[in-house]
Amino acid sequence: MPNDETQLYAVEPEMKMIAGNTLDLPYYANRPDKTPLDIRLTGTVIRWLLAPYETPSCAVLTKSNQNNAITIDAENLFTVHLAADDTANLCGLFLYQVEITDPNGIKTRPVEGTILIRQCIEEEL
Repeated sequence: MPNDETQLYAVEPEMKMIAGNTLDLPYYANRPDKTPLDIRLTGTVIRWLLAPYETPSCAVLTKSNQNNAITIDAENLFTVHLAADDTANLCGLFLYQVEITDPNGIKTRPVEGTILIRQCIEEEL
């Protein structure tokens, strides 16, 4: 994971945030044909995974509707809730993916993107 705040990235992040801030991220869950996916069905599991861009197989943060870190707001709308502690020690370019497991155990990953997390600027002493 990059630790150098001046590192240049070839990938333009679609989201940016300051480490340690709280953030609510709303998402729509749709099938490939763009029809809504009903995520209100009992047994549906939604996970939001965050990994360093260079090593996407190593998640550093996982949020889920099973621990109330994701709320289901409507038929196909859900919100991921990032708490300050979730990103306080993160810095660099990250890849995020949403994984939805339906009540039959079928998994899909309909959403992915990048997020650039920067440390906050401290005041001079």
